[in-house]
Amino acid sequence: MNFLDPLNISIYATPLGNSPQYSALSYTWGDKTHVIPIADYNRKFLHHVTENLESALRHLRRQKEAIILWIDALCINQDDDREKSQQVIRKDSPDSDKAMDIVHQITDLGTLDNTATDSSNIGQWKAFVSLMRRPWFSRRWTIQEVVFARNAFVHCGRKEVRWRDFADAVTLFGEKAEKIRTLFESTKNGSQYLINSQNSPARSFITAAEPRDTIYALIALANDVVPPMKEKIDYRKSVATVCKSLISQVADTHGTLDLICRSWAPMEHQLPSWIPPYTGPSFSWDPKCVFRRIKAVSLIGPPDKPFYNASGRHRQAGVKFDENGLGFIVEVQGFEFDRVRLVEEPARDGYVPKSWLDIALGLANENEPRLAEAYTPTRNAIPDMFWRTIVSDRNSKGNSPPDWYLRACKESYRLSSTKGLDAAVNSVSPEDYDALNTVKISEKGDNLRSPTMVTSFLNRVQAVIWNRRMAVTEQDALAMVPCEAQDGDRICIIFGCSIPVILREHGEDVWKVIGECYLNVSEIMGGEIADNVDKGYKVDSFNLI
Repeated sequence: MNFLDPLNISIYATPLGNSPQYSALSYTWGDKTHVIPIADYNRKFLHHVTENLESALRHLRRQKEAIILWIDALCINQDDDREKSQQVIRKDSPDSDKAMDIVHQITDLGTLDNTATDSSNIGQWKAFVSLMRRPWFSRRWTIQEVVFARNAFVHCGRKEVRWRDFADAVTLFGEKAEKIRTLFESTKNGSQYLINSQNSPARSFITAAEPRDTIYALIALANDVVPPMKEKIDYRKSVATVCKSLISQVADTHGTLDLICRSWAPMEHQLPSWIPPYTGPSFSWDPKCVFRRIKAVSLIGPPDKPFYNASGRHRQAGVKFDENGLGFIVEVQGFEFDRVRLVEEPARDGYVPKSWLDIALGLANENEPRLAEAYTPTRNAIPDMFWRTIVSDRNSKGNSPPDWYLRACKESYRLSSTKGLDAAVNSVSPEDYDALNTVKISEKGDNLRSPTMVTSFLNRVQAVIWNRRMAVTEQDALAMVPCEAQDGDRICIIFGCSIPVILREHGEDVWKVIGECYLNVSEIMGGEIADNVDKGYKVDSFNLI
């Protein structure tokens, strides 16, 4: 059979509980630029589909036998929100193991070799990297389809591999990424294929064409963890209403409100400030095919193990919602701890601005006069408050940072000082410090004689500072705040949030959420002050718009 031979497709309805064995076809949504013929009982018609769906059907068809597929674009009336809502629920029903039996991916996958140092495998690794950039991995439904499939396959051109084998290859890619990086750098134009080992391609499972799919896909997966949603899945509801329901469910069930700080919701102009939109992954491919950081990570950490405990023992027992001309309002409990007095320039493209260290040196001299000698231009001391703030007092795994971070910080500044690389550590003073180019030092590595520990430290710095600002509070503490933060913003502890939250007055008794905040006050980040809030702070209600 020739690939371009006409397709022969029939569509028919069957009861879900009495259907023949079939497979589900997973593909990438997009512009419907191709047309396929379909027979529906006694009538025939043409249907517009995406290019890769048509390609998938041509690859999967058999010459001498019919294959039965379930394809959402054909089997669900996409103009009927009621039908779409019912199908979402069915995806996590007992029959979903049949519906998601095979997950197909249309791409070109080369043979993967476990040896990451053999130059003959460079072509295969490049093909693998290219595969991971395919748009199929950007569909949130991909997560659900793969999780519920008992026997999933990845179809790549005319080849196929089991999903489990493919997942193992992804793991291998992550574990061997540093060696692969070295392998690419040793070849001509190899710098165009630099790979960052700290970023699993699985992070690309993050977008959906339909905004509510973002939430409903996750709800279906989470039904075995949290009680079912109080409100039924309904595509006729607004995105804001669906998001509100999810936040309410999580707050009622677990007492946490970290979702108001975590970037997760679909992009939509009418969402309130306490539903932060997802703005994309932390890394992306630049025009030269280099995998680069483009944004900071969330300071909160993973949902099941947050890095901090700013609320202490307090939980948000319940949240109240209201609606006025400004939109949805949520009422939460908490207290104001401090205010932003001064915000510094943001960290752009991995640069730590010189003013950040200058302001930290000034605070150290003011607040610790007995140690003032340590922070004069004749010495190369780095204030403890400074290096802890630029890593948010955590390593990449969320644990307390190792003591050698201070030495790594000093070495980083030596490598980027105006005196050059040949300067001895003790001969470099703060006067010689310039803006710290973390990207240049970490990427050049051996060329700058940069130890592995320095690179590890700088990777954490980049994850924290990227496009954020350093701020000084009215209580003379250093803070890491969102780029949008301004002088006068309030630093609050919202019960249920594991990290301090920046709020801004938005009218009478109404507040806007600016974002999460790291405050270099251990008693705040660990929850000691929240646990003793009655000894100096007033618990109040905040109406968030």
